[in-house]
Amino acid sequence: MGKSSKYPFQFTLPRTLPSTFTSTTGNLLYFIIAKITRTGTGPLSVIVARLPFAFNGELDLNNHDGAMKEISVNKEKIMYGLIRTSGRIGFKLDVPRTGFVPGENIPVTVEMRNESKKIVQKTTLELLQTVTYIVKRKSRTNLKIIRLVEGPSVQKGGSELWKCLLAIPEVPPSGLGGTGCTILKCDYSLEVRLIILISVLFLMYWLH
Repeated sequence: MGKSSKYPFQFTLPRTLPSTFTSTTGNLLYFIIAKITRTGTGPLSVIVARLPFAFNGELDLNNHDGAMKEISVNKEKIMYGLIRTSGRIGFKLDVPRTGFVPGENIPVTVEMRNESKKIVQKTTLELLQTVTYIVKRKSRTNLKIIRLVEGPSVQKGGSELWKCLLAIPEVPPSGLGGTGCTILKCDYSLEVRLIILISVLFLMYWLH
């Protein structure tokens, strides 16, 4: 029976590496590859083993410009009837900052106003992930809903104040952390929609 030996080793990963990322369109993966070359009287042989591992890139929000910036944005739309305007609908979105980490809740306040003759059936708030794949000066962008919550309706001539907490799941950091990746970019945004029967008013705002 042959002998067996163990060779412990360790390798410090650079802090500049981007995160592992997988999708149906493209992947960013890491592997440990071990090779054993066997020599002797017979032909030379090489045994190779490959082990995948996941890596979480770092993004220090303390060094990120705008991470602590407060969001306060107004959006408005004029509604039209068959002959004349029906009035305006709109909302104000307030978020205390733009930098968050997985496991946190994004506190969101939406002040909705409906000065039209139409009922706003519902309001939605979405956390979106935008991934851009870049290959040979071409790019492809995929948009994915990470979280979606529904808010109240708004009656004709009425207003509503909606406060909610949007939970952030375990997702890669913006830009995939580290110093980023030249072939794959990942960003996050909030989108608010006021939905009526024949129209949608929405606003998208980027997060870090």
